[in-house]
Amino acid sequence: MNIPLVLKFKKYIKKALTRRKELESFSLDGVQFNVVDYSYWFGIWPSTRTIEHDEGKRFSSVIYLNSKNGHPYLPPVQAMIKAWAGWHEYHHALVLGCAGCAIPRFLFDEYESCAITGVEHSDKMIEIARKFFLHGIDGRFQLVQGDAFDYVSSYQGVGYDLIVVDLFHGKGLVMRIFTDDFMSNLKRICSDTGLVIFNLSSYLSQEELDEYKTAIKHFFPEASLMSWHYSRFIALFPGKVGHDVVGSFKKKTQAYLRK
Repeated sequence: MNIPLVLKFKKYIKKALTRRKELESFSLDGVQFNVVDYSYWFGIWPSTRTIEHDEGKRFSSVIYLNSKNGHPYLPPVQAMIKAWAGWHEYHHALVLGCAGCAIPRFLFDEYESCAITGVEHSDKMIEIARKFFLHGIDGRFQLVQGDAFDYVSSYQGVGYDLIVVDLFHGKGLVMRIFTDDFMSNLKRICSDTGLVIFNLSSYLSQEELDEYKTAIKHFFPEASLMSWHYSRFIALFPGKVGHDVVGSFKKKTQAYLRK
């Protein structure tokens, strides 16, 4: 069987069955974004709502519209969060860079005892999130308008069990996430049994990634790199979890991705 040809055919069929409805457009950091609903004839695939740019080639947020829970279509992050939940419970979670708040929505739906804080620097993105993405979410989720770096630097509260770093500016990754100050603060505000996840998307070359991995290991000795299509994600462990646990975590994550 010609696998590339089959995949190409499936992509063509999906495109032919797609119905696209643009809800709103806005400009931020010199980039044009669109809020778009996608549905499919005969309900073959789940309907989604997205914040997209680059003519739909990149997505800042995606949620399902016709599923019981509004889970984001970001399988690697979901899989890593679920995998670590097998070892430790989530009571306090922090998401840095929220866009449409897809990850906070997933956490809200999945973990009923978890209080979630989201930090987003853009007033406009917060407006879009509240208008199109946050219906039915309240109480345990707090959305803060502010600078993520200032937030982690000044935070003095209880340690977070989960921190997701999802910081992008315009069409690129915010490279300040690799500075010693930021790494040190992340480790300080994360609980010893917590998990830190970096969404790097596809913006780093392998050489850049290798360079930053060396810097990261100064603060987080245990780390696990995940690749999914063209995107990369790093899971960091502030406590002494050991290679065996990290290896089991990676296998469990991959098992969730295969489901």
